[in-house]
Amino acid sequence: MQDPQHYRIRLNEKITLPKGIAAIYALVNLINGRMYIGRTRCAQKRVKEHLSQLKNGTHHVIELQLDFKKYRKDAPEWFEFRILEVVNDRKKLPEAEDKWILQHKKAQLYNAPSEYDRAGRRRRKRQRASEYIQGNIFEFMVEE
Repeated sequence: MQDPQHYRIRLNEKITLPKGIAAIYALVNLINGRMYIGRTRCAQKRVKEHLSQLKNGTHHVIELQLDFKKYRKDAPEWFEFRILEVVNDRKKLPEAEDKWILQHKKAQLYNAPSEYDRAGRRRRKRQRASEYIQGNIFEFMVEE
């Protein structure tokens, strides 16, 4: 399997992703640098869904749809689908997505601010659980 950075597809190119790649991806506007970060169990299917929705004017991310519409027929040339991380354990997709979302400022993302905030809350919750588990293991080891 190729390194994730080799999976960059302009939306006007033929989609050449292997089937069944579970991944964290970004849909990037190459003009203003903004991106939508998402997760998928099948990247090949997801890129086709995004492109179809954008072309039909039905994409759920309004700002992304408006930017796509702004560039009209040249739009697919200015948008790129990137695999940021291949995730082998599909149960870890939400955690990996949160990590990627939190690496960017809200203004850089098309993702809704609520998604950004939710990612932060989930991350803090995982950290607290990890600290709790580590604390109990440490206490158990000391008592012996």
